[in-house]
Amino acid sequence: MQILTFVLNNIEFGISVSDVSSIETTMNITPVPAAPDHVKGIVWLHEKLIPIYSLVSKFGYPDQKILNTVVIEADGVNLGLEVGEVKEILELPDKQIIPMPLIMKGTQNFFNDVASSNKKLIVLLTVENLLNEAEREELKRVIEENKNDD
Repeated sequence: MQILTFVLNNIEFGISVSDVSSIETTMNITPVPAAPDHVKGIVWLHEKLIPIYSLVSKFGYPDQKILNTVVIEADGVNLGLEVGEVKEILELPDKQIIPMPLIMKGTQNFFNDVASSNKKLIVLLTVENLLNEAEREELKRVIEENKNDD
């Protein structure tokens, strides 16, 4: 499995490279009134309106410096994930992917696995589970409303 790793709150996270559309540097984000929780706003990128999602806010971390945005596609929704800093792409054999202990997942279903690499653990983010159905629909609404403003 190939994973893109990034750091947020001094924790190393990873997402499948197959979910990644692009990696961007910090962008000028246009705030949108009444946007869903954790959405900082939208940007025009790759001929699409992309909502920018704050993982810092989603995970309840203190404010921190954001150097990169990882653009993903999850269940037909393009989304920019603000991350502290993208680190590297790793190729990991399946035996290095370990299920997250049930007690650690709590009510979240977007941290299902952990990768073990060079004596460190990388929390794997399951992007298709990051947004619940209501958030997904709300993001689609925000994108549609802002398309019509052009």
